[in-house]
This record gives sequence, C-alpha cells and structure tokens, in this order.
Amino acid sequence: AVVSTQSTGIELPFSNDIKKAVFPKIRYTPSQDQLTAVDKLIDNMDLNSKPEFKESEMSNPGIQRRYQCVVHRALQSDSPLPEVDVSDLIKLPSFDTSDAVKECNKYFEVKLIEKKPTKRTAGEMFSTDNIDVTNDIKKVKKEDISLDDLLGAEVKIGTTRPVADFQLACSKLGPNSACTMMCDVISQLVQHSGSNIPQSLRALRERCVKEGFHGIFNNLLRKEFQYELFKKICKEEEMSLIHKGECEGSPVSAVESEVFLKGDELVKDMESDDDDDLLDML
Repeated sequence: AVVSTQSTGIELPFSNDIKKAVFPKIRYTPSQDQLTAVDKLIDNMDLNSKPEFKESEMSNPGIQRRYQCVVHRALQSDSPLPEVDVSDLIKLPSFDTSDAVKECNKYFEVKLIEKKPTKRTAGEMFSTDNIDVTNDIKKVKKEDISLDDLLGAEVKIGTTRPVADFQLACSKLGPNSACTMMCDVISQLVQHSGSNIPQSLRALRERCVKEGFHGIFNNLLRKEFQYELFKKICKEEEMSLIHKGECEGSPVSAVESEVFLKGDELVKDMESDDDDDLLDML
C-alpha cells in the first residue's frame, strides 16, 4: 500500500512495506547465452523504452478524469457521469516478447513437475473403496495406517492448550525435545503476558524433576526471572530452582533455591531483625 501526499505528490510507503528479504544463494550458475536471453526479455518489457510512458508525453489520469467530468457536467448537466475507461485516459503500450521468449525456451530446459500426492484423510482411508467383502464379512485392506496418518506427523506445542500439547509431545517426540519446546512456549507466554503460564511451568517442572532435566528448567527460570510477571507467578506458586533434594545431579542446594526465589524478602527480614536488635540495645 502506498499513500500519495496531496501537496507534493510524493509516494510514501507504510512501515510494514519496508522489509529486508533474505534470499538463499543460487547454486546454479547460468551460461552466457542464458544471461543474454534473459536480458533481452527484460529489455523488451522495459517501460522506459516505450514512448507512451515518457514523462513529457504522459498525462496524469486523475487530472484527465476530473477534466472529463467537468466538461460532461457543463454540456450535459442532467445526465450521470460516464463510466471510467482507462483506455481513454492512458494509452497502454504493446509488448512483443515472442522472440525473447523463444530464445529463453531455447536455452532453458523446462520440465513439467508432477504434483506429489497429498496425504489422505481418515475419511478416504476408511471409505468403502478400501473394503473387500469376503464371505459376507467386511475386511479392511492391509495398509500401514498409523496414528501419524490420522493426527498429522508434525507435533507442536501451542499457547492455547500447552499442557495437553506438552503431554502429547512427550509421548511422540520424547521428553527432551518436548521440554525444550515447552521452554520456548513459556517464553512466548511471558513476553505477551499470556495465560496458562502457571500450569505450563508446573507441568514442565514435574517432568524435568522426573527425567533429571534440572538444567533445562533452571536455565529457563534464570532467563525469565527478570520479568515481574514471571517472578510474581513463581513466588505465588512457590516454584524455584530444582535442587539436589529433588533431582540428583543438580548443583543447586535447597538453600540456594530458596534464596533465588525469596532473596529480596530474606534481605528485608534480616534488615528488620537488625533494626529490632539495635532498638533493644538502645
């Protein structure tokens, strides 16, 4: 989308029109004949070479339409305005690219790629076309029908029902991959102040304690604890770093886990006790 200012007529793009596209490197190196053929095709479609599109010879269609309406109102005030016909306002040039296209077809081998068969749905798998009737007993043909064919091979953890998706991912992808994916989902929920953070965090912690993945959970906590929303949820749910008493191999002690979660409160309590001792001494 482009906006044209009325005062200057300069076309200004929106912010979402400015994008940085990253293209992969082309592994194929064209020959000189191929480059020449493509250059010829581009030159034949170049508008700068058409006299109809020269700035000095080309009228503004918007202004021409306005003049057309003014003349029509002056001569035929009672009749409606005529329909807009672009051919009356601007002359469209003709492009003769037949020779350039033939040359491109000569140096570029074009092959027809057959479309790969799409995945079948459950309705197609269990339709009557796949059923044989033998001795008045319907038997399904022997086919490799797996749960992946019915539910889809790709498993993702979404932000709508992350706990249920996490349990499914653990059974299909394994706990390690599922826990890593769950960390990314929790980070997204924290960034966008989404719901389901307490349930997701609790499910991830229980699985990490069970599987011995203390590093995955503790790294997530240290990374996201800087955000007030996440810190508040951890304190309300009393979820801190996984310590040695919960998971063997964790380098975090129970005291360090408590200090991590309630460090500020412990410091305040110590300062309050020091103040009380000072008052007693006075």
